[in-house]
Amino acid sequence: MISQLLRVNANTTSNKYDAFFIHMVFKGMNHIPCRDEFPLAGGHAPGKNFYSRFRDRKIKHFQRGMHKKQIFAAMSIIVPDIRQRFQPVQPTIKDAAGRVAYHELLPEPRLAPYIYCYWQLETMQPLTEAFVYRVVADGCIDLFFDVQQPADNYIMGFSTVYTEFPLPPVFNYIGIRFLPAAFPLLFNIDASALTNRFEHLGQVLPHLSAGLTRLAQHPAFLANLQQRLDQFFLHILSNTHFHRDGRLFDAIGIILNARGVLTVERELNSGISPRQLRRLFNFYIGDTPKVFSKVVRFQHILHAKPSVESLKKDKLFYDNGYYDQVHFIKEFKTMYGLTPTIALR
Repeated sequence: MISQLLRVNANTTSNKYDAFFIHMVFKGMNHIPCRDEFPLAGGHAPGKNFYSRFRDRKIKHFQRGMHKKQIFAAMSIIVPDIRQRFQPVQPTIKDAAGRVAYHELLPEPRLAPYIYCYWQLETMQPLTEAFVYRVVADGCIDLFFDVQQPADNYIMGFSTVYTEFPLPPVFNYIGIRFLPAAFPLLFNIDASALTNRFEHLGQVLPHLSAGLTRLAQHPAFLANLQQRLDQFFLHILSNTHFHRDGRLFDAIGIILNARGVLTVERELNSGISPRQLRRLFNFYIGDTPKVFSKVVRFQHILHAKPSVESLKKDKLFYDNGYYDQVHFIKEFKTMYGLTPTIALR
């Protein structure tokens, strides 16, 4: 897949240096490509003299920040934006309506392949009774912190089960929700180490934790929340060297297109052995392709917003790959924390 994309870039960019630059952004400045990775006109890879001239020229320009547009253009091509096929849903707030508000903000378009949304969960008035916020399995990795205590920032990994957070009478949480595989791709973190856990971000990525703390402590942070988060993560994006395996994203695409309803071993053919694919999924997603497919299937049902009556009458659980109603209810309750009858009413 990368070879195909690079072949297109080589034919459409203004000169072969720019096409080669796109390749080097993702392979690293010290990588000498083979002809299969970078087929120029005639199917030949660049020679060493070309490479040396390119490296000397491009490193200087790269250091001066003159090629950010090319970097972002390449990123938008190499890393697919899956949000049209995958829109993770979290439960609406019912019990504290009018007292607690939740809303989402879209990131800047260049961040769209990586960040699904910025979110804010805040009290509109002090609460007089206990409030528990439920987070359901959504396939994503989140960062979050209370703006009153920004140094206490946390990361929540890929989840196969629901999680409940008892919250104080007054809070104002800000969160960043990363699309599947995006966070490990940006920060080279093994997602499986965070599966079904949340940790203090300082224990995982101290520099990111410190950067978010400084950002949130700015007096105008809340007034310009979206813009400041965009600037913060665009800076990270422009300084990230990617190690992307296109076969992983091919497999993710197959799962999303099937809405999680597929026989993984038989239908998930992305040009890689099942063992290698499991290794990639464990690192970038946080669990196996089979488990990720279950979360995608669960999220598809939430996004469809079926009524309890339609679930019973139309037996939608059969269409979504569940063996029977008991299987559907059990898996739904594991990921949501409530039965479908209660959750969807």
